[in-house]
Amino acid sequence: GKQFKHIDQVASQILLEHTWPGNVRELKNTIEWAVFRHNDLMLKPKHLKILKPGPEELKAEPELISASEQPKRSILSVNDFTLPPEGLDLQELEDNIVCQALRLNDGNKSETARYLGISRSVLYNRLRRLEKKGRI
Repeated sequence: GKQFKHIDQVASQILLEHTWPGNVRELKNTIEWAVFRHNDLMLKPKHLKILKPGPEELKAEPELISASEQPKRSILSVNDFTLPPEGLDLQELEDNIVCQALRLNDGNKSETARYLGISRSVLYNRLRRLEKKGRI
């Protein structure tokens, strides 16, 4: 009973570039979830519960919008990224990824763990550490 008829070009590119660790089942679930939560004529990037801007910009942010509307943001592809020459703090990067994934999933820990490809117990351990640091 939803109105979706087309997929936006940017949304299509996001879907094509995602690695889909869960294969076709994950793609199907992602599209079903978008259709379940939204009702529009065109599937847009803001409807997708997958990739948001990369970890170099992991801060609270609005819904993902088209690249032309947000030129300074980029989507992190797990197979295509550049490390900064000055090095990086891996623990801080992981903490930022967990925080953003939690926001992306509206605080739902089960969805966040699934999104990150980790168990809920691993996520809970990371969240406890982040609470001690005052990050969440």
